[in-house]
Amino acid sequence: MALKIGSFLDHSTIDYPEEIVAVLGLCGCPFRCRFCHNGDLVYCSKWKDMEIKEIKSMIDEYSDIITGVCITGGEPLFQVDGLISLVSEIKNKLIKIDTNGYFPDRLYDLLKTDRIEYIAMDIKTDLDLVRYQDLTFCKDNKLIERIFTSLYFLTRMKDKGKLKSIELRTTIIPGINDNPTIIQNLCSVISRFNISCYVLNQFSPYKGTLDKSFEKITVMERDELLSLSQIAKEYIRDVRIRTTSRGEEKV
Repeated sequence: MALKIGSFLDHSTIDYPEEIVAVLGLCGCPFRCRFCHNGDLVYCSKWKDMEIKEIKSMIDEYSDIITGVCITGGEPLFQVDGLISLVSEIKNKLIKIDTNGYFPDRLYDLLKTDRIEYIAMDIKTDLDLVRYQDLTFCKDNKLIERIFTSLYFLTRMKDKGKLKSIELRTTIIPGINDNPTIIQNLCSVISRFNISCYVLNQFSPYKGTLDKSFEKITVMERDELLSLSQIAKEYIRDVRIRTTSRGEEKV
C-alpha cells in the first residue's frame, strides 16, 4: 500500500510539545480554506507515491534523534487506509495527528488502532454553518454535524484512556473570525467536551494563501491575540497563543 507524500521534515521541536518529531505531510483535503498556506498538499500538486515500508524506513533513519511522528496535511484522513497501515507499522514512537475533523468515522477507526497519543484538531471559526462553509469553501450542509461528531469521538476515546491529549486550535484572521462574540460562542461550545487545551494561532500570510486576497491582511498583534485568549479562558482552563515572534505561550 502506498501514500501520496507531499512533504517530510526529519525533525521538529514545535509540532509536538516537549518532543522532537519527524513531520510527514500527506496530500489531499476536503477543504479549500482561504487562508491555507499548504496549497501543494491540498491540491496534490507536488507529491510522491511511497510504500508504507519505504516511509517507515525513512522515519527509522532518524530514530536516534526523534521521539515521535507528527502526521499532517492537507488532511491526513483523506488517505485513511494508508494512514492506518502506516501508524500500525510505527513502533516505539509517539504519534500525533493534525486533522480538521471532517471525517469523524475515519477518525474513530484511526483511534481504534490504539497508536495515537495526540490529536490536534483545527476549528476554523464558531460552529455557524454559513461562516464555516465560507471560510473552508466546503458546501456540505452536514459540515457542522461532522465537526461535532469528531469532537464526540475524541472525548469518548480520551475518557476511555485511549487518547492522551486533545488540542483544539483556531487560526485568528483579522476581519474574519476575530470578533470576540465568535470566540465566546466557539469556546462555550467546546468547553462541553473533554479537551486538553485550546490554542489561538496568529495568522501569517507570508507563505502564501489559497485565496490571494488573504495575503494582504495585516497580521494581528500579540496583545490583541492575548485579549481574545482571555475570553477563551472564561470557558477553558488551558488556553495558549502561538505567535511567530514568541512561539507558544500559556495564558
